[in-house]
Amino acid sequence: MGHAPVNSVAGGWQVSGITSLKSGIPLGITGGGNSNLFGGNQRPNVIGNPHLDHKTINEWFNTQAFAPAAPYTFGDVPRYFSNLRAPGYANWDTAIEKYWYLPKELRLQGRAEFYNVFNHPNFYAPDTNLTDGSFGTIRQAFGSRSIQFAMKLYW
Repeated sequence: MGHAPVNSVAGGWQVSGITSLKSGIPLGITGGGNSNLFGGNQRPNVIGNPHLDHKTINEWFNTQAFAPAAPYTFGDVPRYFSNLRAPGYANWDTAIEKYWYLPKELRLQGRAEFYNVFNHPNFYAPDTNLTDGSFGTIRQAFGSRSIQFAMKLYW
């Protein structure tokens, strides 16, 4: 009898979580022109180093490193740069549960779920179309922290 009050507060807890860690996807620069060579779009040319020492969401790579190719020629930009990548993704989801055992084989579960528990910003890939005004910038992010509470009665 003396352990029941302690167990109702300290017992029956469970913690679970999911961690997702991903490296950024390789970027492919598009929008070199409208030549429509052999059924495909023209690619731009690489005229400089596309890497930056300090990336920001307003300039993820060196946009001055690319230029449109001459009409009806192939640009020299590869399909994807293996070393020029979008931002990585790191996310932690956590759930905390508490069970209370009730009479007649009843059980009550209280649950709190935290999605992106650390509220870490994760960004989408930058705009890779040379002809867009937002070329090289990141304009979207994945959702911020979200919390959900639930109660469930098992019988």
